[in-house]
Amino acid sequence: MHGKNHFIISLFFGILFILIVYYIYQIEWIFLLIFLLGTMTGSLIPDIDATYASIYHTKINDKSMNKFVFFTFVNPVISRVTKVMLKPFLFFMQKITDGGINDGHRGITHSIIGVFLISLIWFIIILSIYYIINTFILKIPDLLFYMLIYPIGMFFGGLCHLFEDSFTRSGIRWFQPFSNLSVRGSIKTGEREDIVVWYFIMTVIISSILLYIYGILFTFLSILLFLIIAIVIWRIRIVKYR
Repeated sequence: MHGKNHFIISLFFGILFILIVYYIYQIEWIFLLIFLLGTMTGSLIPDIDATYASIYHTKINDKSMNKFVFFTFVNPVISRVTKVMLKPFLFFMQKITDGGINDGHRGITHSIIGVFLISLIWFIIILSIYYIINTFILKIPDLLFYMLIYPIGMFFGGLCHLFEDSFTRSGIRWFQPFSNLSVRGSIKTGEREDIVVWYFIMTVIISSILLYIYGILFTFLSILLFLIIAIVIWRIRIVKYR
């Protein structure tokens, strides 16, 4: 699936998630907005295994993002730092799995383990930045909690990315390198992706309306119903990877 569509779907999923969290826990909006920023990065981060990926560039599908600093500076920097920092982890995993790590496109970064490692890397980086700020520059109350929301959002966005790629014919091996099973659907990358995008946008809009009219139970039921319908329409199935 193209980067633009990953970004849009994950953004709407993130909005629905923070609406649900706010409805239940009444958390400060600043935490939720930072989470959403993390989700936006996470929606593209698994594609660091492809040099042509949207996260490396200031454009998504030839549409300039110059008005949004997240794409002109932050995401390209994050992608390159992540790729470098991930190498020691991949080297170690290659050793313990006897060369069983696929670091090509739709490889280890397109798995739960890969998304977790990427989020962990940024968790550690942000802890280090916080220590420097708190020790040598300025002590800011609750700064650490605000900062750590970002990698949590990245993890959520990365999972959204895997979910979305599960609708494509290539599919995703969610549990590689420990499982050879692939979840795949009927969408060919670059073809009819807009239908999937609009389907999930409507899912989020309808579920959000139900949240504030009928409450959390009807929201979860609507999400479950839309998910089942999507599985049937796009023929999502689990197959052995070849």
